Amino acid sequence: KTGEKMAHDDLLEYMRMRLGQVEELAAEIVLRVIQELGPERGQELLDRAEFRNWGIEIDPERLEIEALKGHARRVKMSTVARDLERTVGRVRPHAQADLARDLLAARATS
Repeated sequence: KTGEKMAHDDLLEYMRMRLGQVEELAAEIVLRVIQELGPERGQELLDRAEFRNWGIEIDPERLEIEALKGHARRVKMSTVARDLERTVGRVRPHAQADLARDLLAARATS
């Protein structure tokens, strides 16, 4: 679609689709970083970045998927999540990555 002329409604639809992808990508990056930092530093990052004000939700199902291992995890991940992992590599989880994910789960339910 880039480089093509679009009608206003088509352009608006395209921008909304891209916004959804950007929000999912941002959520994936936050999820990765929180798992690598662990619960204490992860909480500090969420607070300092004012993540609660971003308007981005991390689906509780996505957090459950992240707790899975190997193939079971990969087949349930979205295309965006798999592409990000292929691009930047696998998460190097903190020893308490599960508790760090709980920080995001608590935000999703509050």
